[in-house]
Amino acid sequence: MKAHEAGGFGPWTDVPAPTMSLSALRCDIWHSRTRTVCPDDATLAQRMWPALAQTPQTIYVSRSSDSLAGPLSNVEYESRTRTLIIHSCGSRPLLLITLAPQREGTRMQPSLDLLAVSTDGIPAGKLNVAADWWIERLTGDEQNGITVLGTVEIG
Repeated sequence: MKAHEAGGFGPWTDVPAPTMSLSALRCDIWHSRTRTVCPDDATLAQRMWPALAQTPQTIYVSRSSDSLAGPLSNVEYESRTRTLIIHSCGSRPLLLITLAPQREGTRMQPSLDLLAVSTDGIPAGKLNVAADWWIERLTGDEQNGITVLGTVEIG
């Protein structure tokens, strides 16, 4: 599987479903932020991921930088279930000591990261897109299982 992250875009309100159309993804994000009609494709492309162009046979998957999992680890295609699984892996300290009370309201604004995944070698038809994350710990790994993000139609 060929996959690459295309950088972040922030701020956002909802994480859109995976899609084969970069224009549709940009419009979904625009609509969720402004609740107004989307401008033309060229205007959206200038504002969101300007260095990225629509590529044939590519799935576009948005991911929150606010995820517990951490960075992308790998992407795999499970032919038996027709599922594209995006794996993420993070780590946490064994012991976390807090000397001062936690302050509410001071954190980075999350961004919306974009993952572009080639569908070369995947037969036409419906394809589930799912995410799986785990956190490595000295005392044992924590895994949340597989979460279906959406379904796309491979042409």
